[in-house]
Amino acid sequence: MTVKIAKLLLATVLLAGCASTNLQPVTSGTYQPLPEEKRINRACEAEQRRLTDSEMIYANPKLSAYLNAVAMKVLPGEARNKVAIEIRVINNPYCNAFAYPNAKVYVHTGILARMENEAQLATLLGHEMAHVTHRHLLRERRSIRNKAAGLASFKATLGSVPLVGELSSALGELGTMASISGYSKELETEADNVGLEWMVAAGYDPRESPKLFEHLMAEMEEEDQDEPFFFGSHPKLADRQANYQRFIAERGYPQGGTVNRAIYEKAVAPAIYETARLDLKAGRYAKAEKGIQRYLQIDPRSGRAHYLLGEVYRQRNHRDDIQNAIKHLLRASKLDRQHAATYRSIGIVYMSQKDKKAARQAFRSYLKFAPQAMDREFILEYIRQLE
Repeated sequence: MTVKIAKLLLATVLLAGCASTNLQPVTSGTYQPLPEEKRINRACEAEQRRLTDSEMIYANPKLSAYLNAVAMKVLPGEARNKVAIEIRVINNPYCNAFAYPNAKVYVHTGILARMENEAQLATLLGHEMAHVTHRHLLRERRSIRNKAAGLASFKATLGSVPLVGELSSALGELGTMASISGYSKELETEADNVGLEWMVAAGYDPRESPKLFEHLMAEMEEEDQDEPFFFGSHPKLADRQANYQRFIAERGYPQGGTVNRAIYEKAVAPAIYETARLDLKAGRYAKAEKGIQRYLQIDPRSGRAHYLLGEVYRQRNHRDDIQNAIKHLLRASKLDRQHAATYRSIGIVYMSQKDKKAARQAFRSYLKFAPQAMDREFILEYIRQLE
């Protein structure tokens, strides 16, 4: 069963009910957490421990500090006093973000790598934090009684998707509901509405909000496929884009505001690199190439980035790819002279080109910088053959 078919089946299940329960947001003066919410929050904590234990959390203190600073700028003061928002990063190349009702918001490296500026980040975080403050998961659970069966079926299908199965197995019912299916159209529209109000009040340019979804849709169209999460679904992205365009037109927001492209790119550069590495690992060469080229615009003297781009070309091996692989791998060897894997790749490329002398030299450099390499005996055999 394909991911698209599974999504259709899940949508059929979800149509069994879509009316949300009327619950006041946490910012209202009458808010008191219900016993049901306390139980949900305990379940959230258990799921989050599984996520942490699975080693999928991307630990980068500077990146985390930046994301949380933007979140605090977007979240209004009355909400900050009621919920302890924390932004965490998941090491996964797919475009996704989701929020647990206990105020932990998870953002994939993949969506960080594909957004363009801080105003778009503010749009994304505002939307996710609105799910928390407006108690959307509880409202959704109350309105759709048989959702769990559909989610279980969809989770089973996700297990076979590269780089998704591990995350799917770590997410429980609550995480699956938040990250994969999203909420009813009514609740998603409310999150769009509230999040946009917050980001504009924080001084960001509202014109960047629809661009976030335009960019994600364009990227999916390039590869002619949906990605298996909520922010990778073309129809849902189109709904988000239409919501923001309509809200902006209706409210007549002033032109301009904070965008912060350079600040954003510097802060999320590690996530851009990591996403490109994971895209390469999954054989998503076009996305890996695009991502690492963007990273090189931020840090053109990164030897590891030139190595990664060289690996994209070496492994893809289309027309002109080998020459491009040699170019970037040699550049990598000059910028980072002790990165052993670079020399291994150079040796493999030269061996395929029948340049025995250059291949031997590269393989010897590899063993010099990685004397305990697990493939040492294979490399020594290559050297013997080349001699």
